[in-house]
Amino acid sequence: MATGKSSHIKAANFDFEYGSLLRFDVNGERRLIQFEEARDEINLHFVMNGSQVEAAVYDPTQFRLKGFMAAPKKIDQAKSVLSPMPGAIVSVSVEPGQTVVEGQELFVIEAMKMQNIIKS
Repeated sequence: MATGKSSHIKAANFDFEYGSLLRFDVNGERRLIQFEEARDEINLHFVMNGSQVEAAVYDPTQFRLKGFMAAPKKIDQAKSVLSPMPGAIVSVSVEPGQTVVEGQELFVIEAMKMQNIIKS
């Protein structure tokens, strides 16, 4: 699973050990992974053998119908700056098309009466 390849498990028995550790048996082999978070009702995030693992858990109806769903669109955010908080931009330090270097100030955002410098 950690290699990015899709893997399907037909049947597995599992239970939680020590809170966020998930123990499960597949084909008689015991595995232990650490549950990190549920991204939504289907997509789960685990750590297994030190690797980040994304897993989708479907019920039988969801699994049967997922083949009819369009693939999710990947949004290219390479030229976007995502704000760490909602606020108002109070000053911009660069021009459109300008080449910037890592760590350079891009703009200042004001949120909750605090001004935060956003850097590249």
